Amino acid sequence: MTMKKTIFFLLTILCVRLNAQIPAFEPSKLALQYAKEQPPYTWQTLRDMALWASGAKPATYEREVADAVAKLQASTDLPTDAKERGEYVLSFMYKNYLRRYSLNQTRLDTLFDKGTFNCVSSAVFYLILGVSVNLDIQGVMTHDHAFVTLRIHDGVNVQEIDVETTNKYGFDPGTQKRFNDEFGKVTGFAYVDPKNYTDRSSVSQLELVSLILMNRISFLEEQNRFGEALPLIANRVALLSERTEKTDSPFFTDSKDDFTANLHNTVVDLLSKKRLSDAKTILDKGAPFLPTKNYRAIKEMILSQEFSQLVNGLKTSAEAEKTLTLLNDSEIIDILGGERVSQMRNVVLINEAGFISKEKGWFAAIKFSEEAIAKYGGNKLLEQNLQVFRNNRGVEIHNQFITFWNTGRRAEARELLEEGLKELPDNARLLNDWKTINK
Repeated sequence: MTMKKTIFFLLTILCVRLNAQIPAFEPSKLALQYAKEQPPYTWQTLRDMALWASGAKPATYEREVADAVAKLQASTDLPTDAKERGEYVLSFMYKNYLRRYSLNQTRLDTLFDKGTFNCVSSAVFYLILGVSVNLDIQGVMTHDHAFVTLRIHDGVNVQEIDVETTNKYGFDPGTQKRFNDEFGKVTGFAYVDPKNYTDRSSVSQLELVSLILMNRISFLEEQNRFGEALPLIANRVALLSERTEKTDSPFFTDSKDDFTANLHNTVVDLLSKKRLSDAKTILDKGAPFLPTKNYRAIKEMILSQEFSQLVNGLKTSAEAEKTLTLLNDSEIIDILGGERVSQMRNVVLINEAGFISKEKGWFAAIKFSEEAIAKYGGNKLLEQNLQVFRNNRGVEIHNQFITFWNTGRRAEARELLEEGLKELPDNARLLNDWKTINK
């Protein structure tokens, strides 16, 4: 089992898989229904929750689990002593159902189909069977592993016995030499005994079942399938929302932070695939579940890509004007920041001026640029662009002046030059033309 906490934010664009369908954020009705269930749980309730968490088809596997319980309960050699019964349950599992340890096999239905299991699926199976024969069981977590503890009551004291369900010798493992010889070799984990209380934590039966979802989420995220993990996260948050028994384990998370990180990574993935519309839909749907600062961070990421596409894809002055209007929106400025908006606005203004120069000529482009600088403030980029337009306008007037002059239309040439110098009084080329004709 991989119990590593997966709260992280991707800072690079990933090439990952994501279903085309936008995932649901609303928890399932069953998640909300199971959240209202309170301990002590029946084995049937634990079975139903575990199958649901596994993503199994209940009609088939409810009967499979019920048959296993019936077989256990009907065993003629089932001990009456609680400790012996606890050891019997583990042996029963390995004799009839558990075949091979598999790190990622966390689902209860697959345990029945293939006999493969990991620490979570085997621990939950033991929990169901144990409760069905009146054993008191709770879960145990380490930072990367899970097992259970059998609690034996003698009327005054409670004796706790660990059960490492990933090994057939795992009952009271500290006393089993055969367990120590093979457990770590098979699973890769080390047994954490009760004395190491800082390295292990007790979890409730509900929290133990929720680890099925936690593992499924982790496995999907390890494959960068963030969109597929989101509904599972929403369900796990809902499942744990009304629990009365809450662990204070540093190893146990209730997925609220996971939801935020996962939604961030889902948006990164969608943007990398240029699915901007889907990214916006994801954020809109997830907004009610996000802290304000995280919403703003994801919104900024989406807006940055959206405006990058708009700014870099401008084809007409009308498109540029529309983008300019959007960039002037106070919310956009607030989220993207004034400096970022100013940089994009400069690009839009330069593009719009270029479109205007082609559509209406250099003089119109000059007027537009001058008005833009007056409205938004001057900067080196806009002023350099304006100077290019002025130079081009000067060349345009000069060439027409030369045509008039050389064809004998001297009066028209002089009038054109006078008007040109009113437009561009500092244009060196036009000043030189004026000087030449007045020698």
